[in-house]
Amino acid sequence: MQADPRTTFVDVRSPNDFTARHIVGAINVPISHLEEDLQLLSKDRPVIVYCAIRDEEHSIRRHVVQLLRARGYNAFALAGGLDAWISSGFAVVSGA
Repeated sequence: MQADPRTTFVDVRSPNDFTARHIVGAINVPISHLEEDLQLLSKDRPVIVYCAIRDEEHSIRRHVVQLLRARGYNAFALAGGLDAWISSGFAVVSGA
């Protein structure tokens, strides 16, 4: 299974982690580059933020979602992170 193409998936991990494995169609916007890379995101599409950690209260995901919402984006955190996505059988790109 694959991600809905009408949704933007944003991986906030490092470029190396993103290259090693990420959701098909996701874009990499490391937390350290978020402010300058906001132009990569459309306010017309839902934005799903993820990292690798399963913790639902993970502060990085929560922080990014709050920041995006404050700027008018329809943003959500991916429950369970990338590990949960993979465990559910959804497609990822590995070792690109």
